[in-house]
Amino acid sequence: MLDLPAKRNHVPDGEPGIYGVVHFENLAVGVLALDDGGRVLLVGQHRYALDQYSWEIPEGGVPAGESPLEGARRELREETGVEAADWTELSRSHLSNSVSDEEAVLFLASGLTHGVATPDGTEALAVSWVPFDE
Repeated sequence: MLDLPAKRNHVPDGEPGIYGVVHFENLAVGVLALDDGGRVLLVGQHRYALDQYSWEIPEGGVPAGESPLEGARRELREETGVEAADWTELSRSHLSNSVSDEEAVLFLASGLTHGVATPDGTEALAVSWVPFDE
């Protein structure tokens, strides 16, 4: 019989602590879409968890089997109808790392062309172009 010691979590002062972790199946991606006029594309929607309206960069989840870039392209196209010719990975980070293991990849998208958005049925989205400085 294998005897393993109990695993305990401790806070920085050495006292026992209780930690809960929210695990995300999907990778998060965000897209900073920048047009030739120096404007950023934002998506507006009501966020249930906050119970308020929020303006954000296009973002979403990337399931296993889809690359971060493929997911970013899909999210931008679905939410806004915009496609980009040029993509640059800007950063990788962990979001809300005190309570979750969610990882995110942020992309810069440029060389933009406009099409028709196809958000899923749970999304009522608005789109706005805002000067980058704002």
